[in-house]
Amino acid sequence: AWMIHENQDEEVSNKFLNAIFDGTMPKPKFAMLDEAPAELNAVEKVLAAKCFWCEWHVKHALKANITRRIRDNLQRKECWQNLMAMLHAPTLDEFQEKWNWFEANLNEESARGSFIRYFEEHYVRHKKRWAHCYQQDLPISTNNHIESFHNTLKRAF
Repeated sequence: AWMIHENQDEEVSNKFLNAIFDGTMPKPKFAMLDEAPAELNAVEKVLAAKCFWCEWHVKHALKANITRRIRDNLQRKECWQNLMAMLHAPTLDEFQEKWNWFEANLNEESARGSFIRYFEEHYVRHKKRWAHCYQQDLPISTNNHIESFHNTLKRAF
């Protein structure tokens, strides 16, 4: 099921999901979302599904924040490369190795302190939603096909 609405309201999402999954359809085990808290809360509440974040949305948000918060180009590049290695790490051990690099190299005293605060606030506690090592059972890592369909709807209608 696709849910497309103008605002990111949890109540709207709850009503939609309750209407679609009224007991006649099986509920999905997984859901791929962007990082919208209202939709995430609704899916977890109504469907009790495991929620994952779309890789494209994660990369887009991280890239924008690296660009805004890290001034030095070399530091930006190094940070991005390590983030992508962390994102794509196939095992928990490899993920942890990259996370250890972050803890050692992106501390509050560095020029990257603003980014690491953002990263800790928005991503560290949600690592199971975006890191590939936690998504072994998923056949996809983005919701781009749905985003493309939504774009076509907006342009055509």
